[in-house]
Amino acid sequence: MKIITKHEAIEIAEDAILGKVKRQPGAPIEVTCTDNIYTVTFVHDTPANMLGADYDAQIRIDAVTGQVVQFKVGP
Repeated sequence: MKIITKHEAIEIAEDAILGKVKRQPGAPIEVTCTDNIYTVTFVHDTPANMLGADYDAQIRIDAVTGQVVQFKVGP
């Protein structure tokens, strides 16, 4: 079974948020893959005393099909 690469997962996630989510400039992108699902997190530097998510968006992608299976938006 062939799965997409980490780089391809990032490209798919970036396409998914284009025009929908404003990313924090210079913030890192974190990528994990578990059970053939990539989780691409566009990190947001949230101050310690601020409530809310620590990401601008978190996209889950099927590593086999390349399809977005979940799209979550942060604060």
